Amino acid sequence: MVRGARGGLGGGLTAWVGRVARPLPGREREFGVYWIATFLINAGWGLTMPLLSVHLFETGMNLAAVGVIQALAGLAAFLSQGVLGTLSDRRATRRRYLILATGATVPVFLVLPHLRDGLSLALAVTFNGLLMATYITMLYTSVSALGRPGAAGRTFAVYRISGSIGWSITTLLLGWVLPWGGIVGAYRLGAGLFAVVTLFLVLGLRHRAGGPGIPEGPPGVPLAPGHEEAEDAAARVLETIPDPRRILRHRELQLFYLGISLFTFAQTAGSVYLPIYLREGLQVSDGFFGLLQAVPALGEIPCMLLFGRAGDRWGTARPLLAGYLVGVARWTLLPFLAAPVPLVAVQILQAISYSAGEILGVSHLAERIGVSARGTAVGILSSFQALGKVTAPVLTGFIGDAAGLPAVFLSAGGAMLLAAGLMDGSRRLEARAAGAIPEGTAPEGERPAGEGQRGGDGAGRWRRSLPEGAEGSQERT
Repeated sequence: MVRGARGGLGGGLTAWVGRVARPLPGREREFGVYWIATFLINAGWGLTMPLLSVHLFETGMNLAAVGVIQALAGLAAFLSQGVLGTLSDRRATRRRYLILATGATVPVFLVLPHLRDGLSLALAVTFNGLLMATYITMLYTSVSALGRPGAAGRTFAVYRISGSIGWSITTLLLGWVLPWGGIVGAYRLGAGLFAVVTLFLVLGLRHRAGGPGIPEGPPGVPLAPGHEEAEDAAARVLETIPDPRRILRHRELQLFYLGISLFTFAQTAGSVYLPIYLREGLQVSDGFFGLLQAVPALGEIPCMLLFGRAGDRWGTARPLLAGYLVGVARWTLLPFLAAPVPLVAVQILQAISYSAGEILGVSHLAERIGVSARGTAVGILSSFQALGKVTAPVLTGFIGDAAGLPAVFLSAGGAMLLAAGLMDGSRRLEARAAGAIPEGTAPEGERPAGEGQRGGDGAGRWRRSLPEGAEGSQERT
């Protein structure tokens, strides 16, 4: 009876996940494992991330030194993620690195808040940044491989809200955690959550997930006719070989990656120094500090779902651009606000902007890169994000020391505006390439994306296969 009840509950939960997230058939359980793991990881982040800059500042570091320490974490990620991304194209390797990275975070969290000297803090923050970038890459690559063609945005959005839920819960608790145990107590709780998530991943990923995948052919070749799970997705695979040079040869992807790097620059510049601005500049209470950290995460839950559906229906380019422009407004307005209500309102803008970048960035690659090369593409994405994380704290730290923290936020707004320009340039390149092909000349069996399906970039583009051996000889169309 008990076994039957468990089976019924598990079967019902699997069916619910299949309806809401629409992962590949037979992979619902694997999706659920990643969802819960990401919830726990972000819960641990919510207890620690907002306090890292505060801890560094309270040790006596100036803003520039805080920026240099934070930049080392981004540098470690930048140097490692291209290699780790390529290695993560194998599912077994992904799982191994994921479990090792989350497990190694436990001792780092236990030790870091007790360190006071610059060298020890630099080493701990660098190692933590490397671990963080590693398990993020493994998780995002794994989940992006579970989405069906034409529904990748929806799948990733449903997955990613788990992190926002976890973050919002624990940041709201900071008002009680900080008076109870201070920064050391918050990091101890974070270490406990990472111990739990490591054990959960070991148990949850013991069995290889079953279920069919989506077949993919060489670049430009459509899916096999009659494959029902493909949902008639005419958005052709651009690359299936895990070679960074093949992925980066496309100019529209070059602009996309540069835009992502500048987006990360802006977000990092703001997130590193916003806690210091709130605690030391505006002198907000512990409870209001936690609330301001939680508001964006709470707003991300509906925003991520909306952006995921928008990306599946209209393509990723235009919603991504809109989210970036909202980010410009957020960082530009922040220096002029001090009252509680306007601060909460500007944090809601952060939810919109961050959701667009977080959901649509990965979905943008999922539309264009085959599953067998997606780990490499996500690894490149992580490297460009790490580049923004390296440069932002250092440059804006010196800006903050010279001109004050409001100048840091204005710099973030300028970087976000430039990122929006690059994303618009990438979108225009794709539209121009699609428009250069005379209508009705598509090879037999191919048709414009957007006719009879929700994929594509909204411009009705289709992808032409590249002749074998013609690497770099022509741009994707």
